[in-house]
Amino acid sequence: MISIIIPAQNESAYLNRTIQNIYDTCDSEPQVIVVDNGGNGEIDTRAVIIKPGENVGERKAMNMAVESATRDYILRIDAHCDFTPKGWDVMMAEVTGRKDITVAVLGAKTPVWEHVSNKKKEQWLAQSKKPEDWQAWQVEKGHWYGLCRMIVSEDEQGHKGLECKWQKANRDHANYKTLEPNMGLTGCGFMIQRDFYWEIGGADESLPAMGAIGEEFAIKAYAAGGRVQTRTDVMIYHIWGTGGYDTSGVKVAQQKLWLKYQDVYPSLVEKFPTFEGLKLIRTDQPGKNIRTVTATRTDVQDTKDAEGKLIRRKIETFRYVWLESEHLDEKGLTQEQIEAKYAPMGVKVDEEILYANNKGELIPQLAAAV
Repeated sequence: MISIIIPAQNESAYLNRTIQNIYDTCDSEPQVIVVDNGGNGEIDTRAVIIKPGENVGERKAMNMAVESATRDYILRIDAHCDFTPKGWDVMMAEVTGRKDITVAVLGAKTPVWEHVSNKKKEQWLAQSKKPEDWQAWQVEKGHWYGLCRMIVSEDEQGHKGLECKWQKANRDHANYKTLEPNMGLTGCGFMIQRDFYWEIGGADESLPAMGAIGEEFAIKAYAAGGRVQTRTDVMIYHIWGTGGYDTSGVKVAQQKLWLKYQDVYPSLVEKFPTFEGLKLIRTDQPGKNIRTVTATRTDVQDTKDAEGKLIRRKIETFRYVWLESEHLDEKGLTQEQIEAKYAPMGVKVDEEILYANNKGELIPQLAAAV
């Protein structure tokens, strides 16, 4: 029923523990797919292991994994996680419709090693064991993150980007429904049907290799008429202290997402009137000032009857975001030259269908149906 994909790099201390926990807590027989970007040691042979031969980053790794997936549901997680309760896989899948992204609540754990006495540590090391082999983990109290807002951030140069932030450490979660509408996600612990994953284009490899995965999938789901929701009775705990990743591409990814989907964002905000902090904020994320050109194309397709009378018009809008940082050999091109070259390569961002009434007037699809 479920393919669990894990892009992993330098996770030898945690990866097999995560895989074992998956098998211990799933009610279905999961398909675990690991994209081994290096430094993961010997990986549990129950997993499907993809070895690109180099660190291909998160986006390409996700697409490679989903291409190998054979199940209807995809769950993307990190390589250092615990799951609860038993049967969480069925609980997530049963509420994930064709155009849904379902997110688990995220918590935090730390190794008990960090909390035990020096004497206990000495005893453990005396047995020729390493700290990362300590299999007990402690839940960090107060870390219950379920709701996530998507904001528009702006750097010092005035460049805007879409950024997901936790609404708060949701200490009032006892009052939540089992399924809560959500605005965004942070990139881990989300489930999506495999067909919808590809319908929205998968992970966009034209964006930087790492960063803003949650922003990307949330805004693309809403742009395609889907939604994001949180299953509040499923927890995925992240193990703290595992290190980070190269964040240099995060800002660029967020800016490209804003340029592509800024027309979608206002309608998304309207869906979450009670969410706080949706106003423009300043961000301290690092990143260079980048030259950006947005190439837009509009395609019109008319349908006529046997007499040549117009009965239907479909208007599709396509957009390509050109960044100088990705096209260094084209620095000298003018905006008009860039638009002419890249507008044909645009990604579809909007569609409108109009029908002609008896007077020959074109009106929206919904109004025509009424």
